Amino acid sequence: IRLEAGFTPERNEITLGEPLYVLFYGPNTGDQTFYLEIGGDSRGVRSSRFQFQAVDNDGHPVSDPNPDAANFGGMQGPPPEVAPGKTYMEMLYLPLWVRFEQPGEYVVRGRRLLQLLKKQEFSRDYAVVHPLIAEFRLAVLPKNAERLGKRIQQLGDTLDSGDVARATRQLADIDDERVVPYLVRVVEQDKRDALAVA
Repeated sequence: IRLEAGFTPERNEITLGEPLYVLFYGPNTGDQTFYLEIGGDSRGVRSSRFQFQAVDNDGHPVSDPNPDAANFGGMQGPPPEVAPGKTYMEMLYLPLWVRFEQPGEYVVRGRRLLQLLKKQEFSRDYAVVHPLIAEFRLAVLPKNAERLGKRIQQLGDTLDSGDVARATRQLADIDDERVVPYLVRVVEQDKRDALAVA
């Protein structure tokens, strides 16, 4: 079994106040199918399987917006199959773990315990258990109304052609009145997977 996992931000440069998603990826680069244990963490504020921390160039940590976040468990489905040459992917909402309050250059470190099974079953008989720690750099630019407006427009355009729930969540977390017409559109068009956020 061979798995090469890591984290990739959807953007390497954001404006202060702009939310960000991070992709967890796990390609199977071996020659044997395995099953990645997931789930069981869906009822808390954030997934307890992942941890993120960020520090600036001087080593000062970024604040955690949910320092007392509890894990209430949740439904655990069958572990997904990851065949040779295939990749498991999961999008994670970074603002649940870190809050950038100042512009600057940051190193974001993500962690996850990888638990791989040889069969698609609920079991603790893991073929591989390995802690993943991976980093990426992120530039947080000073607040800029024009730049933020362009990002709001990009997310608004996604409402008609992409992941509505993800774009709506990001729009709802941007403190700018220009997001309001897009959130109203989500409600008017009854985009059910995004209504609560809007």
